[in-house]
Amino acid sequence: MKFYLDFKSDNYGKKQIDEPFGVDRINFSLKQNPNGLGRDISFSGDKVEFEFTQLRNHELKQLLYYNNKFGFESVVVLSIEFDENTIYYCDLDFSTSTTDDLEYFRCIGIEDGKLQIIKSRKKVKVDLFSNKDIDGNFIQPLVAENMLILAKPVFQSSKWSQPAPFSRTYTAQGSQFASELFVRFNPCVQLEKYDIADSYTFFENSQEIPGVNPPINTFQLIKFKENARKIKVYLSDLIINFVTDTDNGGNGYVEFYVEISYGADYATAQRKTFENVIVSDGDSYSFDGSGGGGFYHEIEALFRGDSIWANFYMKVRQSATNPFATPRFEVLVAVQNMKMKVEAESISYNSVSKSVRLIDAIKQIIKSISGLQVNAPRFELLGQFYNNRLVNGNLLRNITNRAFYVSLEDIENSISEMNGDYEINNNGNVFFGIEQDFYTNTEVAFFDNTQFSQMNKTFNPKFMINEFLYKYESYQSQKEKEETNSNDVIHGESRLVFFNKNVENKKEVTVDWIRDAFLIEESRKKALIIKENTSSKEDDKVFCIDSILTANNVMFSEVTLLQHEFDQVNNRLILRNDGSINFILLGIQVGTLFQMFNPDYSAGDYTVFSVSENQLTLTKNSGLIFLGVNGIRLTLYNYTLDKTFIPFTNYTNQGFSETENLNSAESYSNRRYSVATNINNYYKSYLATCNIYWKNKPLRNTFYKNNGDYKTKYDGITLKENADVLPTNPILSPILYNEIIFKNIQMPDFVSLQNRIRSDRGFIRIIDNNQQVIKVYPNSVDYSILEQELIIKGEEKIEPTKMTISTQFSYILINNETTVNQLLFEF
Repeated sequence: MKFYLDFKSDNYGKKQIDEPFGVDRINFSLKQNPNGLGRDISFSGDKVEFEFTQLRNHELKQLLYYNNKFGFESVVVLSIEFDENTIYYCDLDFSTSTTDDLEYFRCIGIEDGKLQIIKSRKKVKVDLFSNKDIDGNFIQPLVAENMLILAKPVFQSSKWSQPAPFSRTYTAQGSQFASELFVRFNPCVQLEKYDIADSYTFFENSQEIPGVNPPINTFQLIKFKENARKIKVYLSDLIINFVTDTDNGGNGYVEFYVEISYGADYATAQRKTFENVIVSDGDSYSFDGSGGGGFYHEIEALFRGDSIWANFYMKVRQSATNPFATPRFEVLVAVQNMKMKVEAESISYNSVSKSVRLIDAIKQIIKSISGLQVNAPRFELLGQFYNNRLVNGNLLRNITNRAFYVSLEDIENSISEMNGDYEINNNGNVFFGIEQDFYTNTEVAFFDNTQFSQMNKTFNPKFMINEFLYKYESYQSQKEKEETNSNDVIHGESRLVFFNKNVENKKEVTVDWIRDAFLIEESRKKALIIKENTSSKEDDKVFCIDSILTANNVMFSEVTLLQHEFDQVNNRLILRNDGSINFILLGIQVGTLFQMFNPDYSAGDYTVFSVSENQLTLTKNSGLIFLGVNGIRLTLYNYTLDKTFIPFTNYTNQGFSETENLNSAESYSNRRYSVATNINNYYKSYLATCNIYWKNKPLRNTFYKNNGDYKTKYDGITLKENADVLPTNPILSPILYNEIIFKNIQMPDFVSLQNRIRSDRGFIRIIDNNQQVIKVYPNSVDYSILEQELIIKGEEKIEPTKMTISTQFSYILINNETTVNQLLFEF
């Protein structure tokens, strides 16, 4: 071994020295994170006290000079070189120094390896867009790329009820001439729930005007502020009846129907009528919808600004004439228990957000805090996590001149979603992987000289649990569950309970980043209207969105209240909005194709000449723009986004062959990362080990928030969110082997073992005193230079139940690893 001191405070340089006192007390360790998968390398619990004296070549004078000149800010690195490929570094911590300023200098050595840098800086927030690392050195900043985020329709409903029985008498009367009375009424005036904006009620529950059809009050229920689809209108539970009566020789009839109307205005609205009856004098009519009966109509879609109206219509006709009397025709109407409900999927504008790829963010963080490289095959190109992209509230609002802060700890607390972790490779790269990557089916060492006198086995505490909780830290909590399928959140939390009865521990997995489609939509919609000079609580929150490459150009149809103005000087059309929408966030840019339709005066095909948040300047592709276009009106238009401008789109329903109990499944983000999917894909092996003594007993799903009924089939696997789980394919047994001791292990052998563990992440094979094979994945390895002793603590690798037996040699070979002279067996 060679020893060096590198004096860095004044660039005195690197000096070779004799072995410091204390080196013999160094113990090298490799330990698995107790709450994770990665393995840390350290020596002597990360610190050991060294002594430097004048009796040896220890550069004592320079150490004392540093101690007096730079004090506890001194920077001196001790390096121990076992060979050219095996070098250990540590900082001398002058703040712990003890000296007589003459004969000796003592201080603690703190590991200065790459892992120590990573560990000490993992909480440091890194600006992904900065051109400086955290030490102030130049670094290439990340460049954000556009991602199209499709609007997620939000299920909403509004409700009305009838507060009191309704009873009216409508009369048509005449003398010389017959008369007609036109009536519209709706006693359901109490607005109980108004999720859909804008939902209305009415001041009058009846409107009657002789000779005027229709009356002024048409009983408007809703004027939509967002596009809507799958609209369902219910008039239910009502009991209605009326009878007719005549006086003074009157006669006639009453025409009656129930009407639901919808469209841009009442005069041109589409209408759906029910009943359509004519009742003559002396007759009656009744309808009993108690118990949920009534009238129902479904509307495929409506635009912003469209409305829905609902009312009862009556035309009361008095036909008899008598100039000497007043013939009358009366209708006595009674309505009770009426309820109304409108359900709809509200659809906001689609928007374009800047985003960064997850693996690029990971690399930028590691490079900024340590200068190291990243090895993460599952996150790289062709890996299963490659198309995960990160955004925050600022990026959703197209604000890219603010920092995008993410720390390694943020990543660590989020890749728990897929049972992921990281560690330092033997080549110095930072490796990121999931459970299967840290427990590979690769043999990294074989020992047959174990000292078994102290070896013992216990049960592994991490598998001794009776409850498993998986949850996202942030998601949209469903406040009520009255509506079918309205509690759609699939990125909430789930609790699984084991059949294990003699243990009381639990495993809890909490994911920091936001996957919930509702929170993404909520923040995205706010971004469409919030200005840059305001702040939002979601500005720095990290959202992770599964994406797909945009395959084709995309055209969208929208309706917006716009001011049209003809710019005669430049022969262009200017469109302005009232600040309720941001054209830039819609993805509209210079050169975007833009189309408006008849009967609008601005109808035609245009190209965007310039764009700002609330103004578009358009050039007409052919034909003239007329002065008559000026004005403010709801405008239906199409615009087309080029796929090169939006290279990524949020992943929704691609590849899902079956879906049940999920509203708007075709535009729901992150479906491949629902709670049940993550448990099935990334935690099943772990849960199988926990459940190994009840392997035929499924884990009970005792709590799921929110949409536990969501069921889907993807990649041939059918899952229901709140279903019980029977985990399979364990990697480990619940056995932990302790104090597996090996003597006379040379340092190069230990280094070789350590490197194999860090590169292959496989198991160690051991033959015990009974000539039986033990295979363990090391979670603790300690090596003493002085004792030349290796102590391993390991988790037992579970072996398949199938056994291979070969008798082609002079001995019997079992599983290609154990030889015996004879084999005793019993069926």
